[in-house]
Amino acid sequence: MPRGSRRLPARCVESIGEAFSELIGLPARDPNGRSLGRVYEARGHWEGDGTIVIDELLIGRHGLLRRLRGPGADTGVPWASVVDLDRERILVRV
Repeated sequence: MPRGSRRLPARCVESIGEAFSELIGLPARDPNGRSLGRVYEARGHWEGDGTIVIDELLIGRHGLLRRLRGPGADTGVPWASVVDLDRERILVRV
């Protein structure tokens, strides 16, 4: 997934599921290297042109609790806060 891109091309549902599942479980850190926990969920929506836009990530204990509670007033970490991403970790500006 390109850095800074929120869009995932919807070539097929399997590839979208794989892209989302690659985020789950990644350790998240702030720019100073402080651990924020792991990614528990990635949330997004479909666009009219057939792409998925990632809106937010649920990270750490608070993210897990939110995931278990379901939708609510509080929000996760906006995808726009993601500074860098690779297969080892995700860097988030908090």
